[in-house]
Amino acid sequence: MAGTALESFGDFQYSTGPAYVKGANKIINDAQLNTYMLGRMLSGEHSQHLQGGSKIRDVIFLDETSTFRHYLPNESMSWENPQTLDQWETPWRFSLAHMSYTEEEVGLNNGSLTAEARFHKYKDLMMAKEMNLWTSMMNGLEADLWAAPDYTEMEASGGKAPLSIPALISEHAAARVDFLTDSGPSRGDHPGYDPIWAAAGGTTVQGIASATKTNWQNQKEAYSTAAVGAQSSGTGTHLFTAFDRMFKKLNFDAMPVKPGMAEASSHPGWIACSMLGSTQYENALRVNQDWFRDGDGQSPGYAGPNYRGIPVIYVRQLDTAALYTGDTASDGYGDETVTATNHDDDEAIGVAGARYYWGHSKYLKKVIHSQRFFHKKKPFFPSAQPYTLICPVNIWHNNIACSRLRLGIISPYVAAG
Repeated sequence: MAGTALESFGDFQYSTGPAYVKGANKIINDAQLNTYMLGRMLSGEHSQHLQGGSKIRDVIFLDETSTFRHYLPNESMSWENPQTLDQWETPWRFSLAHMSYTEEEVGLNNGSLTAEARFHKYKDLMMAKEMNLWTSMMNGLEADLWAAPDYTEMEASGGKAPLSIPALISEHAAARVDFLTDSGPSRGDHPGYDPIWAAAGGTTVQGIASATKTNWQNQKEAYSTAAVGAQSSGTGTHLFTAFDRMFKKLNFDAMPVKPGMAEASSHPGWIACSMLGSTQYENALRVNQDWFRDGDGQSPGYAGPNYRGIPVIYVRQLDTAALYTGDTASDGYGDETVTATNHDDDEAIGVAGARYYWGHSKYLKKVIHSQRFFHKKKPFFPSAQPYTLICPVNIWHNNIACSRLRLGIISPYVAAG
């Protein structure tokens, strides 16, 4: 009789589904995170569902080979046939979470109850199982979004981990450093490729080498202060100035003629930061009240802080993520509070302080296989455990950049002098 109870519970679980858990609302889930960037990545333009294919790939136009020229009437012409497209690709990644239940667990839980009473017992047990499964899945995918870049695991075909946002938006893409300050850094001699990859012998991101394809590098800006004043003269760049410059770099007009031959006009969709970054930005808004104020000015808090309408969002994962290093990957990695032993003031690398990731839903996506979007498999008995039922849920996916040129990061640096 206990075996029948286990099988009937499996059928109940498989046919009822996770939608039931939302309505029951009997257990408070304190394992959930404060923030989920994943919610944005699964909705709107951020999320893209693809059918089939051994890899995720697309073509991109990174470099113009100009055929424009001036000529005289009846002049002999020389014609060219430029090859302008590059292809990026990245492997599918496969992730799962599961729940399991034993014959003893189910049988002793319901005993010899009536069918109706057994149903309610099933609901209670199922809630706990489902809650752990879906919390594991959501928290795991959220951790993936902000994982430290790892070439072997993320870029190489034999890896298991999906690309993370810090792998696609790197403060090490130094060829795009360009600051406008009296004493701050300018374009430096740091390698054009991302050294965070180089530690594992890799120089490509989604199969394209950013050392030779500069338009496959993300934008980068830096700041040295968030104190009172739009620009602290002689001490470097203010946070607001860095925001101004990044916005201009990531703001694109449509082409004036044949706009269908290029991207539509666009500007960043969100700015993600840690608790340190979020509170620093909000405090900068407060201490600069002489220039602007929010609402009636009676509350020190800001409801939905933003920059030019772009939300500045807090991401809990960034509080402790070890993403930042010094001049070389051998320096090791630390969180935002750690200054690397071998940091380079002139490159804004390895300096303690908050980072700000700038993204756009059209150009930074979570790609999901159309047949494996949180796919629940019917519960089964593993061969070595005949009294245990397993129910896995899996997803085939990866995180991709369709354009790194339209993504950016603002990092801290130490002003020279």
